[in-house]
Amino acid sequence: MMASSLSKCHLLYFCEEQDFPQQNITGDETWVFSWDPELKWQSVEWLSSNLSYSQKAKHKHGAMKILETMRELMENTDAEKYAFQVKWNDPVSSLTHEFVLTYFTRDGSVEMYDTRKHKIFLRRTKCLDCNLQDFQLSEKVTIFSRQLEITDYADDFTRVRLSLLNERTFAMIKPDAIDQCGAIMNDISARGLRISKARMIQLTVPAAKEFYIEHAQQDFYKDLIAYVTEGRVLALELTGEAAVHKWREILGPTDPEKAKIEAPNSIRAKYGKDKTRNAAHGSDSMHSAKRELSLLFPEKLSSLPWQMRTSAVLQNTTCCVILPHAVHGGNAGAIIMDIQEMGFNVTALEMRTLSKREVEEFLEVYKGVVPEYYQMVSHMCSGPLIALEVGVTGSSGITDLVSQLRDLAGPRDPEVGKKIRPHTLRAKYGLTKVEKGVHCTDLPEDAALEVEYFFSVLLQ
Repeated sequence: MMASSLSKCHLLYFCEEQDFPQQNITGDETWVFSWDPELKWQSVEWLSSNLSYSQKAKHKHGAMKILETMRELMENTDAEKYAFQVKWNDPVSSLTHEFVLTYFTRDGSVEMYDTRKHKIFLRRTKCLDCNLQDFQLSEKVTIFSRQLEITDYADDFTRVRLSLLNERTFAMIKPDAIDQCGAIMNDISARGLRISKARMIQLTVPAAKEFYIEHAQQDFYKDLIAYVTEGRVLALELTGEAAVHKWREILGPTDPEKAKIEAPNSIRAKYGKDKTRNAAHGSDSMHSAKRELSLLFPEKLSSLPWQMRTSAVLQNTTCCVILPHAVHGGNAGAIIMDIQEMGFNVTALEMRTLSKREVEEFLEVYKGVVPEYYQMVSHMCSGPLIALEVGVTGSSGITDLVSQLRDLAGPRDPEVGKKIRPHTLRAKYGLTKVEKGVHCTDLPEDAALEVEYFFSVLLQ
């Protein structure tokens, strides 16, 4: 039901599954909505400055007007089009062009309007290489070989609808479960959440204390800090409808023993050991998710005073890249799981979208050698990829790291792999010689260079 007080611009709307504490909200501070589950709406946070009616929301009528408007927008679930503000950095002229890009869901077509010249730049045209899931704020999408950065939503419907469908939450796979990170990522994808950011790091003590500051007065605080800094952790941003609630549900109860009884298929039931070493962490609210995402996903690893460290070893390791089509298809977790099950150790991981120039630098040795070079460049910068630093453990029995990982990757042509080596990564997850599932280092002398490119050069 609706909270009784709507004065001073605060609007509290409760649902059965989540009860937000009352808070005064004024000016540009956060508005919190949590929709009635009978209407099949989910919780969402807004900045009131982004809402058309923010200036009217200074009394009860204004707050109710926002609610009514959002209700009307949400009832239009079969909307034909979504609009985004995008920008394109022209590599030839070094100029930045701004457009309104409209995506039509019925036939997957796009249209672009030049906001400076006030005219159509691209008439409505089918784009087979993208879908609605690709349009995420601050991310990049490739439209007919142009890499566009999505800067904002361009209309109220798109803002409301996608904010609900693309709720974000924070997840962290803890040191005790890092060797099962592939299986956990696969579970996440199988349960309908999308991994939109990923980074493996080594938390420093100051970083861990900042992250867990709310537990500073608890008896278990010192043990918790010691535990999360003893090894690598994998930070994830998860996106989807009701992502905060859904991820907490996938996690299961904090106590793994309780989880085994109440939620036997949950992450903590399968991989947790005790209340502290319970495999993974999940934000308990959207407010917490915002804070935790900002801490673990700064623009640069060195941008915070307590400085996180990449977990990369940068020696005696090799490189594997999960290509954009495999990431987009939700196969990243399965690929990492296959790699880990074969005795390889994932020592670093970074999810990012490369520019064309960066891909050309990385693939330079293949230019003039591989016939598909230009198609490979185009694909590798078409969306997010996941770079892995891969090593071995002492008991794995792997003696030639580069060669044996290349063998696991399989033939360059997935169709050939399916016939002669059906259990290899490219045979299982590849589509073509370009969309081949994974790239991995071919020559031992290139391993250090490829690893350093992703985990040193690009992180500076």
